[in-house]
Amino acid sequence: VSLTENTCNSAKFFNGNRASPVDVRATEDDCKEYHEIRTLDGSVTLQSNNVDLQIRPNMLRISYPRRKNKKDLEPDVPTVDVPQGWGKFLDVVRVDFVCPAEHTLLGEKF
Repeated sequence: VSLTENTCNSAKFFNGNRASPVDVRATEDDCKEYHEIRTLDGSVTLQSNNVDLQIRPNMLRISYPRRKNKKDLEPDVPTVDVPQGWGKFLDVVRVDFVCPAEHTLLGEKF
């Protein structure tokens, strides 16, 4: 994994490839992602008693409760369908808002 250049060579590194931790930008390489990240809200909201909101030195963190069993319907947490043809929704466990950002977009930090 290179920390200084963007790479996406899904034919060579399928399922081992990750977005660059340094800078997000278009490349000429053929990436396998073919749909946007799809989300479902669920019924657990930020105001729910079982959601942990934290202020940390470098981030704001939202931690959602976990299902005891994958087949359980509750808690109905937000879910996301990740690209690359997985075809299933995964529970959101945690969301971190990091400041300053860990990634750049076309060389700029936000």
